[in-house]
Order: sequence, then structure tokens, then C-alpha cells
Amino acid sequence: MKSRTLFSLLVITIFTLTSFAHAQDSSATPPGAIPSSQIEAERKQLLARAERGDQHAQMWLGASYEQGRFGKTDFQEALKWFRKSANQGDPDAQFGLGQMYEDGEGVRQNYILAAKWYRKAAEHVPDYGGAGQGRNHLGLLYLNGLGVPKDYVIGHPAPS
Repeated sequence: MKSRTLFSLLVITIFTLTSFAHAQDSSATPPGAIPSSQIEAERKQLLARAERGDQHAQMWLGASYEQGRFGKTDFQEALKWFRKSANQGDPDAQFGLGQMYEDGEGVRQNYILAAKWYRKAAEHVPDYGGAGQGRNHLGLLYLNGLGVPKDYVIGHPAPS
């Protein structure tokens, strides 16, 4: 009986110490923090693929610059890569461009161009990702008459 109790205490002590050590290790680096060297390696890899014409890499590079993933927000780089990808037909990039024009991020706010890019995104099937978002945002522009004629019928989603 004593050996069982001693063994149980030993297991509990080891478990507690390893849990405590692990908790201290994880508190040293905030959750979600990615070392800058890893971010730079990711940027270089995306850039290499984007420069070879990979539309998905171009879209992700644009999104990363727009969101400041590489340190600071760079709307000009975001626009450059979103345009390259959008012109190849990527619906997420088309939606991203529409959003930048609607919000005036890095460009003069232009609802007509926002509607143009949302429409291009919305034309994709199936309607997930940029296509669905394009449909939604284009509908909102119609509801508010921004860049397109105000039209509650076009702007309102069809009943399910």
C-alpha cells in the first residue's frame, strides 16, 4: 500500500512539474506570436510564387500587405498584387479590390469601381469565399445606391 501511495505521489509530482514548466515556456511567447524570421521566410516564399504568376500567392500577398502581416500595412503593394490576381480571375482578389475601392484604402474611394470588382467576384460559382462576399457587398451597394442605381429588388437576396 505504501508503494502505491508513493508511486501515485511521484506521478502527480512529475505531472505537476512538467505542466508548470510547460506553462512557463508558453507564457514567454504570447499565443499566436510568430517569429519575424518565419514571417520574412513566408513573405519571400509568397513573393517568389507570386512573381511566377501564381494567382493564389498573388492574392495572399495582397491580403498580407493589406492587413500588415509583414510589419506594416502597405496598401500600394496590396493593390498591386490584388490587381494581378484579380485580372487572372481570382474571386477573393476581386472582392479584395472591391473592398479597397469601397473603403478608399490606398485609392480614392470609388463606388463604381467597387461595384465592378464585386460584380466580377460575384460571377463565380460556387458562391463561397470572394464570390459570396462579392454578391453580398454588391447587393449592399444596390440597396444604398452607391456606384449603382438604388434598387431594392436587385439588392435584396432572393428568398430561400
